[in-house]
This record gives sequence, structure tokens and C-alpha cells, in this order.
Amino acid sequence: MMGVQFRLAGDSDARELSRMYNQLRQCELALLNEKEKDIQEHWEQKMTEETVLNMIQDPNHFIVIAESEGGTVGFAGCRIGIAPDGFKEGYLDIFVKEEYRGKGVGSKLLDWIEEQARANGCGALSLSVYSKNKLAEKFYEQKKFFVLSKGMKKRI
Repeated sequence: MMGVQFRLAGDSDARELSRMYNQLRQCELALLNEKEKDIQEHWEQKMTEETVLNMIQDPNHFIVIAESEGGTVGFAGCRIGIAPDGFKEGYLDIFVKEEYRGKGVGSKLLDWIEEQARANGCGALSLSVYSKNKLAEKFYEQKKFFVLSKGMKKRI
């Protein structure tokens, strides 16, 4: 992980982050099986720079960037949700460029997210992992995440 720096995203990062969110969506699309392709329109919609800028400026959303001399190599985003009883939970997106995976970048991004979420009063973090993505599943389990439920989706 030598040479990788971590920081919170600012407005000037919106363009690069929109590009990376779209890379994440392409990775997710590749994991869909034939039955799941029925909902692929969601993943085919592009994450715009304006959408990412709104996320960066939203006080209930924060994004941590990992960068090296060559540019941004990963990010983790966290949207804070508040339940009717007041419990706060962070919902995560995380993406690390393939050539930086297995080098501690994802771990450090999650550490930053956890610290920021805790500072914002969150009591838990949640994320979704595709059942085909065994490497990600193993990574999250090593980071003390556990399976709480099985998600299902239907196109309407």
C-alpha cells in the first residue's frame, strides 16, 4: 500500500468519482446471471457528476478516496440512514481498482468509513455483496461483517 493516501472527497472529486462509480456498476453488471439481467437497467444508468456532487455535499453522506501518484485508486461511500427509532446506520459502497486489490487499500478505506460513521453517531454499517462475489464476501467477513439477511429483488 506504499504511496497510497486517504482523504475525504471534496467537490473537485465529483468527475473522477462518477467515473469510478460507473466502473463499480460495470463490475456489478458482470456478476448478474441471466435471471438477474431483468434488472440490469439500474446498473446501465450512468452515475453523473452532478449526482456524485450532490452526494459529496449531502451532510448524511461521505466518501473517502484512496489515491496514489497515478490518481484515484479506490473509494468508499457511506450514506447515513436513520430508522424511526433514531438508530443510525451507514450504507456502504466500496470500489478498489483491480491492480490495488489485496494490498490493504480496501481495509484502510473501511477503517476510514468506520471512523467517520462512528463520529456521525452510526451504530452499524451495512453493505450488499453479490452471491457470486466470493472474494468480496470473504474480505468483508474478515472485517467482521456478517450475513444478516438475504436480499431479493423484482423488477416492476
